[in-house]
Formats: sequence, C-alpha cells, structure tokens
Amino acid sequence: MIDGQHIPEEDLALYALGAFDEVREAADIAAMKAHLASCGNCNQALAEVNGDLALLALSVEQLPLPAGASQRFMERISAEQRPAASPAVHSVPVPDRAATGASLKHPNGAVASGGVPSKTPLPFPATSARSSVSVALPWMLAAAMLAAAVYLGSEVSQLRASRDLARAESVRLAVEADRAKEVLEVLTAPAAQQVTLTQGKGTPAPMGRTSYMPSKGALVFMASHMPSLPASKAYELWVIPANGHAPMPAGTFRPDEQGTASVLLPPLPAGIPAKAFGVTIERAEGSPVPTSPIIMSGS
Repeated sequence: MIDGQHIPEEDLALYALGAFDEVREAADIAAMKAHLASCGNCNQALAEVNGDLALLALSVEQLPLPAGASQRFMERISAEQRPAASPAVHSVPVPDRAATGASLKHPNGAVASGGVPSKTPLPFPATSARSSVSVALPWMLAAAMLAAAVYLGSEVSQLRASRDLARAESVRLAVEADRAKEVLEVLTAPAAQQVTLTQGKGTPAPMGRTSYMPSKGALVFMASHMPSLPASKAYELWVIPANGHAPMPAGTFRPDEQGTASVLLPPLPAGIPAKAFGVTIERAEGSPVPTSPIIMSGS
C-alpha cells in the first residue's frame, strides 16, 4: 500500500471516495490510517485529492439523466468488476505405479516416478487485485462525481430561489420607500394646498384634509369620522379646477370600522390648480362625473 515513505495517489483517491475499505485488507486499512496520522505530506496530498474531486463535481453541467441511464450505469460497473470464469482444469488419471511398474516421461524431459511429473506448473490463472482496482477506479470516480453534481445542483437551485425572493422583496421595499417619501413631500411641501373638508354640524363631524401639489398633480387625502356605506356604494373625491373645467375624479374610498379612510397619490394630470375639493357618494367602482350631491367640500 505505502510506496517507499508515502501513500500512492491511487490509494489516496480510493480513501477520499470512501472505497478504500472495500478493496484492501484490514492490515492495509490500519497502516493507511496510522500513516495519515503521522505524515503531513500525505495529509496534504489527500486534501488536494478532495479539492480536485469537489472542483470536478462543480464543473459538471446540471442536466437531467436519460431514462434508464442510472440502471445501465450500475449494470456496466457490475459487469466490469465481475471476475472472469477460471478455465476448467481437467484431472488426468494417474496410473497405479504398483500396477504398471513404469515411469512416465514429461514432455519437457523430466521423469517422475508413479506417473506424476516432478515440476508440472499448476493450471491456475494469476490474478492481480491492483489491476482490478485500476479498472474499477474510473467508474467509482465517475459515480462519486455524479452524486456530488446532483447534490450541488440541488443546493444551487435552492440558493437561486432564495436570491430571487430576496431581490423581489428588495424591489418591493424600494417601491414602498419611494411612495412614502412622495406622500411625506406632499404633506409637508410649502407649495401644497392644505384644505379641510367638513360635512357640517355634528358630533363628531366627518372631516377630510387634502394636501395638493398642482405642479406635480400629487394629492393626499385623509378622512375621519366617516359614516359607513352599503357594499354597493363608495365615497369619491373630486378636484374642482380653478379654470372652470368639470370636476376631476381623484379616487374612491371606503372608511374602516373607526371611520377613517385615505386617498394617496391618485393618477392626476400635472399643472391644474384647484379651486376646491369635494366628496360625493357614488357606486362602488366610482364614476367619471358626480352623480349625487356633494356631502363634503372645502376650498
């Protein structure tokens, strides 16, 4: 097993693949572990083999196996590792020396008494454990790399899915942050019109507050103490232009259980100053023009 002072690279590869115990005797296994415990060079070589196997597995493109490929692969390994049948040895009857009283002469010239050649070679084929290991090693390496590639492919897929989710969440948060920044600008800008809408006398009276930036067409509306409405109805906010044009719809809203509601940055054209704002009750999907009296207004 140990060539001179160090372990051969082939045995290190078997050890890295976990196959050394299957092709070596117990004494070789013990000697390998003892040598690794004391030899820094062999430990370094083993680490390099492990690194090479990992890099080779990472370089494999992740493709689905063809149907039946795994079964054919295992059958081929089994066929190559199966030892060839030993040639049949036919026994030759030996004449009884006592009966014949003669000697048999071997074809090579040696004469043995009793009819048995003195130096006849045994007809058993020589086998090499090392050569069988050399034949099986490439397939064992391929199997290990295939398993590592499948495992790493699964890990990479999970990491990609996590990365995509993180990117989507980052985009969502960025959009929300931009929207919150714009809402704050509308509420605090000196050029914004600050108008309070009331219904009239009542305790507590419904109230709405509008911040509007005509230059940007940006509007934020906050309402409180709004009565609830049937499911088929909704409140609709209107911008009444200062140029005398028809009211522009600025979005529908329905109050929550506490009577609060809001309309944030509805799609409005820029550059239209407002003379006043109003609220009507319309159908749930809204209306392009007011169809009922204004119940709240402010200018």
